[in-house]
Amino acid sequence: MEDGPISALHWTQEDRALRYTSWTILAFVGSFIFLVLFIKDWETKMDAQKLSRTKLPHHSDLDVDPNLKLVSERSPYMRSER
Repeated sequence: MEDGPISALHWTQEDRALRYTSWTILAFVGSFIFLVLFIKDWETKMDAQKLSRTKLPHHSDLDVDPNLKLVSERSPYMRSER
């Protein structure tokens, strides 16, 4: 009966300690990964909120050069013949 479901009853104390240590390390690594992803998600949400509160500066019409023309007015390739 060395192999099979009953063999778990015959584990030594060292085997159980190794098993619990493995589960502890796995739980720690999983918690660490969860924490890193949680913080990254939180930072992303904070950046999005900051961007939503950001207002673009107003551009006055007085700053515009009166000689500027739209691309469609300058380029013969952009004109559509109607």
